[in-house]
Amino acid sequence: NADFSHLSPRQWLYGCSSLIGMVSAVCGNGGSGKTSIEIAKAMSVAIGRSLLAVDEYDENHKVHRQGNVLYWNLEDSEEEMLKRIYAEMRHRGVRKSELAGKFFVLSGRDKRLEVAGRDDKKQPRRNDMTYLIDLLKSLNIVLLVVDPLVMSHGLKENDNDEQNIVIDQFRDIAHQAGCAVV
Repeated sequence: NADFSHLSPRQWLYGCSSLIGMVSAVCGNGGSGKTSIEIAKAMSVAIGRSLLAVDEYDENHKVHRQGNVLYWNLEDSEEEMLKRIYAEMRHRGVRKSELAGKFFVLSGRDKRLEVAGRDDKKQPRRNDMTYLIDLLKSLNIVLLVVDPLVMSHGLKENDNDEQNIVIDQFRDIAHQAGCAVV
């Protein structure tokens, strides 16, 4: 007989899609608004109130825990990301002071992120992510958004075994840093 009495509740961060210590994915066609929605969700976590909820009972967009966010866009410049963030702020009525010191942005054009790649023999290899885990901890990040996934590694996108390595790397980052990863 299993004893379930010691189990703690899940540590939901945002709605029923982001858990502390776990990895979530957002999928959809290019140009369908995924980045805009994820920026709004990330800003919601940073300010502690949902910007997407239909009403106060909307569990899909409930902010369970406020905290610092790192949004790492791997394809757009920092200037483009700031434009997109500013547009979301204006559209949703978020003041700069609400995000100050809570919402961090990196661009893959300035700072690459590669969780896995290939060694000299062209075999898949995991990259050391200690620097990222240390960064997340030092900034007290509760949510890391990496956008898009395909630019975060140098492995085959249509190879399940290789993609398992990529997702396992992000799972390890989430676990060690104590944050949710999207």
